[in-house]
Amino acid sequence: MAESINGDSVPESVVSEVNANGSVEQEEKPVPELTPAEQLQLQAEQEAAAAEAAAPKVNGKKSTGLDVTSDEAFPSLGGPAKAPAVRQWGAKHSGSAANLTGTGSTWTPQISSGGHQLTHELLKENKRPESELRKPAADLIREIMKKTGTQIERQNIKITGATIYIINGTPAARLQAKKLINKEFAAKGIHTVSVPAGVRPFIIGKKGAKIQELQTKTGTNIKVQAQADDQEIPDDYPINITVEGDGDGVAEAVRLIQLIVSERVIKIHRRIECPGQYYPFIAGPFQSNVERWEEMVDKVIVPEYITSGTPPPNYAPPSGPIEVHGEKNAVELVVKEIHDKIAEIERAGYTHSTAGLGQSDRNKIRLFTRNKGKLIQQVLQETGSTVITPPSNVQAERLIIFGPLDAKRKAIANVYEKMDQVRVNALELCRPFATAAIGAKPHARNVVRHTRRKPAIRAIESECNVDIEWPPSSVLNDPTGSCVVHIIAASDEALLSAKNRFIEFVGAYASYERFDYVDVDPLHHKHVRGKDTKNTEKIGAAHSVELLFPEESDDEQIVLIYEGASKDKEEMKQALEATKAQIAEVVKSQANIVTVTLDVVKELHDKIRGDRGTILNALNPSGVAVQFGEPKPRPGRVPPAEQTADTITLRGPDAHVETARKNILAFLKSTEAQQTPEIITVAFEYNKQFSGNLIGQKGANLNKLRDELGVDVKLNEGSGEIRGVQVCVDAAKKKIFQHLKELEDKATVVVKVPQQYHSVIIGSEGSTVRRLEDRYNVRINFPRAGKGEDAAESKQAADEIIIKGSKKEVEEARKEVTDLWKYEAENSHTATISVTARTIGFMFKTASKDIKQLREESTARIMIPQEDKSADPETKLEIKIKGQKDAVQHAKNVLSAIANTAENTSSRTITVDKKYHRSLIGQGGSTLKSIVVSAGGPDDRAALARMVRFPNQGSDSNEITVQGNSAVVDKIIEAIETIVEEKKNQITSIIEVAPESHRKLIGREGSTRKELESTFNVSIDIPRQKPNQANVSSEIKITGTPESVEKATEHILELVKEPEGETVEVPRYLHHSIAEGSFFKHLHSKYKVSVDHNGVPRPPKPADVKQTSTEPLPLIIDDDAAQNESWEIVENTPTEDDGTYPWVLRGTPDNIAKAKVELEKAIANAKKQSCTGFLVLPDPRKYRFVVGPGGSTVDRIRKETGCRITIPRNQAAGEAIVIHGSKESVEKAKEAVLEVVKKSGSGEGRRY
Repeated sequence: MAESINGDSVPESVVSEVNANGSVEQEEKPVPELTPAEQLQLQAEQEAAAAEAAAPKVNGKKSTGLDVTSDEAFPSLGGPAKAPAVRQWGAKHSGSAANLTGTGSTWTPQISSGGHQLTHELLKENKRPESELRKPAADLIREIMKKTGTQIERQNIKITGATIYIINGTPAARLQAKKLINKEFAAKGIHTVSVPAGVRPFIIGKKGAKIQELQTKTGTNIKVQAQADDQEIPDDYPINITVEGDGDGVAEAVRLIQLIVSERVIKIHRRIECPGQYYPFIAGPFQSNVERWEEMVDKVIVPEYITSGTPPPNYAPPSGPIEVHGEKNAVELVVKEIHDKIAEIERAGYTHSTAGLGQSDRNKIRLFTRNKGKLIQQVLQETGSTVITPPSNVQAERLIIFGPLDAKRKAIANVYEKMDQVRVNALELCRPFATAAIGAKPHARNVVRHTRRKPAIRAIESECNVDIEWPPSSVLNDPTGSCVVHIIAASDEALLSAKNRFIEFVGAYASYERFDYVDVDPLHHKHVRGKDTKNTEKIGAAHSVELLFPEESDDEQIVLIYEGASKDKEEMKQALEATKAQIAEVVKSQANIVTVTLDVVKELHDKIRGDRGTILNALNPSGVAVQFGEPKPRPGRVPPAEQTADTITLRGPDAHVETARKNILAFLKSTEAQQTPEIITVAFEYNKQFSGNLIGQKGANLNKLRDELGVDVKLNEGSGEIRGVQVCVDAAKKKIFQHLKELEDKATVVVKVPQQYHSVIIGSEGSTVRRLEDRYNVRINFPRAGKGEDAAESKQAADEIIIKGSKKEVEEARKEVTDLWKYEAENSHTATISVTARTIGFMFKTASKDIKQLREESTARIMIPQEDKSADPETKLEIKIKGQKDAVQHAKNVLSAIANTAENTSSRTITVDKKYHRSLIGQGGSTLKSIVVSAGGPDDRAALARMVRFPNQGSDSNEITVQGNSAVVDKIIEAIETIVEEKKNQITSIIEVAPESHRKLIGREGSTRKELESTFNVSIDIPRQKPNQANVSSEIKITGTPESVEKATEHILELVKEPEGETVEVPRYLHHSIAEGSFFKHLHSKYKVSVDHNGVPRPPKPADVKQTSTEPLPLIIDDDAAQNESWEIVENTPTEDDGTYPWVLRGTPDNIAKAKVELEKAIANAKKQSCTGFLVLPDPRKYRFVVGPGGSTVDRIRKETGCRITIPRNQAAGEAIVIHGSKESVEKAKEAVLEVVKKSGSGEGRRY
């Protein structure tokens, strides 16, 4: 059935490019605060910094051209077709589905960087309150900029409450500035991680060494749950570890703790193999069994099995076995359950059955596999059977249902029911591009390749819940075929929406001025792309042009597509020409590419290739491109005439091509008399100490020579031989001697480094040593068991580091390693502070920010013992400080002052009835914050929570604990007692408000009520209304002080006062006819007029007029059955004493008058509907044609005839289409319906 889709013109595209401002800078000296180890970690970023130019802006202009809503331009393919004879799947599918990819508290700062700019974001919940800053924010920013030599822009995001800092400068300076910003503006976080009790000793370490190391490395405070000496706890019993510090430090500490746990807990891995068709039942519907098992173990993997490349009973094997990973005992339990499930399936004798597919159903199969097989999971959940589909490149005529025999019928019916809900629309893309200069099919091919990877297409699929199936490469590359895209949806509405959006998006590419083409030798494509496609992105950003590279490696054409905002043809042309010029500059700087064609008969081509291309590899050491015979045809392009079946084409840098040409011709001449090249053996001598290096690990080097050159290499204590074709033997010998030369240049040195400084050279997770190895191309081994070549060496002493590589690079690496550890040795001064265990606890509770700030500013390492609540409060502990002399002394002075302050901290507990706790805390903690700040306490949430502690919600305790400075604690308790006394004097008042006005007092998500409570300092209790609940209470309770309650009452009564209204009397028998649909919503949206009925109950809905005819319907025996419809007209007779029903229109007088006119028109129209027609079609399949796509057909008939038309919801045989209107209009509507049915043609029904 033809469709016509109308819509607005294509909107102009707007492209916004945001680039980091920066310029090329020379390597700068790092700021003094960084150690050499930190400098080394930053050097890679310094060396990689480069300039980025901002993208030029273009002005958009209106474009005229292709009507993207035209069905003439974008025809819809489809229509009924006869299904071919049923067969096993195997017929090739004419289209292939494209694989398109459609994402606890979080408080770690968000960081992104590019060029010489770094963006650092602090979320609202991670920020320190302004009142706690030691200076105004602007002054702090200026101080940081002066200290680090950076430029910092600070932006507050009002919507989220976050603050963004944009930092410009050298990499080292940016990192230092970010560190200082965290110190001044970030709040502290706390994270708790649960670990097995058996791991506790390894986290603490000998005499607390390990936990102190973790605290020093991450700048956090780590507390391990205490354990009594006489308490026996199983090793697998969970204990809690609390980590306190900034976001980065907490995340790193948690990661390191979990790494220790993973190394100590006994874990195993099990694999289970069984037929793939069992997998869905093992995993359970929607992975329910897997989710349950993963509560017991770390990971359970049951590969997806929804597709089989071969039909039953020879199912394709699964993609992999079932895997279970985790703690040993738990894994064994899960494995047993899985084996039990397999045995249960085999005992039940699960079998397969098939569901035949009509022609229109075959494009719907993809919906079963999308969203991780969601529909298949639904079938499994509802019927206990699973569905197995053919591969996406096979158009099958049946689906496989696998499961219990007694569930067969239910499963097949369920599958058909789900397919009936699927809609498919096919769009031919060649027709709208018929006038393209390069031809309709080549242009459509380029548009498909470009758009199918666009986010806009993924958005259409995601937002409309559809699948877009693109033509496969075989169809795209066929110059004569069509280019059809299928849109698959679960509803007509989704299909129509997706189709309109797709046509609008793709139709924009009918502006051919947006396209241009440039031929670049394929060998230069990698240079145009650049490393990680950075060059392509740079070119695109500069000119708003995207580059589409060919899919095949020997195709030279690059398609340029303008994606800027401008619609001006001249501006598009300039951008495309500038892009071509920039590509030409890139290619110009590369080696000159030449093409040479050799006349070599086709019969000799295999001789030159050799077995697996080995002879060609020897003849072509530089890897120039080699084309045997004619090139592959390209759509819209003519192949070179000189390339025939009896030619070999070489393409590459001229020197390399010349070498390959000479080698090939010399090889042909030397083997001219040989049908196959002669096999020879060549002996050679070498230093026997390099035997292991020549062989490689597990013979890898010799295997590589055999695979590349087809030679057999044998080595024996300094002598060797190579056997193979002459050219291959020569090439292998050259590679071996080149390898030997490299080995002779290698050196090994031993550097004496005290073991305590090895961690400095290794760096965090080996980052420093890896950078040294990459920079100098060396291997650095520390004193531990080695692998490969290292295994043969003698054991290293504890203070030895071995460096291997070329002589020059080894010496450079040795110098840097020596500098690193000596610098560390010079910065190892220490100091201690003796404090009590009680003081340690209060130090972190009262001065955690100062300690964190000290750790961030100081270059010294600060190690504070963990608080042990079970220890004697007067036990003496030591705070240790290590680093440079001045830094150590400064840290000691600061920590000594903090310790003295902690000695003056007190803790008090008061009893307050629990019913007042909520009022003391206030909404979002606002009341409590006001109390604490007014008393001189902190205002950040973490410190406030530590100072005032309420009992847990489930606790029966009434005690509130206040802890901090003694004077502040006394003021807080006094304020709490005052508020409680006020609460005891509150009153509650009840007012009457009509239930229908309650929503005015509640507001969206309770916003109005919250505002009223905040404004008048009262609490308001509004009765909760449930759907369809009758007799809702009108009582609203207001609680507060007498004065506040009085003011709130006056305001509420004024708020719910109803506006003036006008009453219109509507005949009772017409009320439901007018009110049906969206008439009330229409009046409200158009005129802002609401309708009520002054509390008068609604009149009962009049009984529907019934069809009187009882004649039997004709059987569906052929396509002529559509002519045997049943038709009957019944006159409507309203009851004489119906009377009227009041409609009260409320709004402004002008709008009430307009709404009244519209209501009177509706009454007059309803009175005209004096007859009801009943039209029964014998073939219920025809009802869908009457409805049309998205209801478009029936809406058109309604508008043309003025009738109300109701299509049967279930569309079952014998149900009538009901038509209301005048006798003449009803007859006219009937004829329109029959005309639609007649045009729809005959469709073959499903055969079971």
